[in-house]
Amino acid sequence: SNQLSKALDYYALMRETNIKPGVIVFSSLIIAASRAEDPDTAVLIFHEMKRAKVKPDLILYNAYVAAMGTKGDLDASRSAIQQMEADGITPDIITLNSLMRTCERRANIEEAFKVYQEIKSRKLVPDTVTFNTMLGACVESGNLNTAGEILSLMKHQHPKEVVPDLLTYNTLIKIYTNAGEQWRAVKLVRQLTRSGMDPDQYTYNTLLAGIMRTGH
Repeated sequence: SNQLSKALDYYALMRETNIKPGVIVFSSLIIAASRAEDPDTAVLIFHEMKRAKVKPDLILYNAYVAAMGTKGDLDASRSAIQQMEADGITPDIITLNSLMRTCERRANIEEAFKVYQEIKSRKLVPDTVTFNTMLGACVESGNLNTAGEILSLMKHQHPKEVVPDLLTYNTLIKIYTNAGEQWRAVKLVRQLTRSGMDPDQYTYNTLLAGIMRTGH
């Protein structure tokens, strides 16, 4: 991407002028690689950082775990977390949410539930991003039972920490319309407005697509 190219040019200029890059520079480079969905470049930057004897921090490792998952490679994401822990850095909820995002990219709901259990076993607190990402893994399958199970976890196990947002509702609407449960989707839109949120273009586009598909 253009942003990644510019970041790499900036890094090359630093090297040419004998300015030693620190952890913030390497974090920025890995974030740029993650946004470009370029895990290979992220790996090169990570090794360059190690060669430069720069000590990674939590922010850098979270960026690295996210970058490793951009192609849906769960093994690469987990390997990055193992490296993180080997460097004495404890994963936080952002780390595990990135791992969850990798599950979403693979549409692998079973692995997503394993990550949720890992979040609990690590004594971390799941947040709205955690559950939105789990629901995202349900979208392709349209598995209503699993979506219902995730909703139940949100409401009953984490009522204070997890507040449904527009993305939560839109993802559920997508799941219901994919499964042909148009009435459930419409009911959710009403629930969304009652909770003080406004539907957006995605909400209505999803509803209309469902109507076109089912005819009602």
